[in-house]
Amino acid sequence: MRKLNDMFHIEGELLIKTSNGEPVPEDEPLFILRARDAAAVPTLHDYVKHCMALGTPSDRFFDLGGVVMEFIKYARAHPTKVPGSSHGK
Repeated sequence: MRKLNDMFHIEGELLIKTSNGEPVPEDEPLFILRARDAAAVPTLHDYVKHCMALGTPSDRFFDLGGVVMEFIKYARAHPTKVPGSSHGK
């Protein structure tokens, strides 16, 4: 098992929602943000704002806050880059 964050992990070839053990359907589109992406932290802040506006349960913000803090810690310790600037290198 590879833990991605407090909300998701990988078992074998499957992405699993940790809280209920359900696999994410293989045909569900996903979008992955990496902490080295210079747009990631501002994007996560906007996501949290949208979650608040939509009425996301308050206990979910603990998990989201942890993800945001991990991204911030990583970005402070490592260089970030503009998306696509290395063209896959």
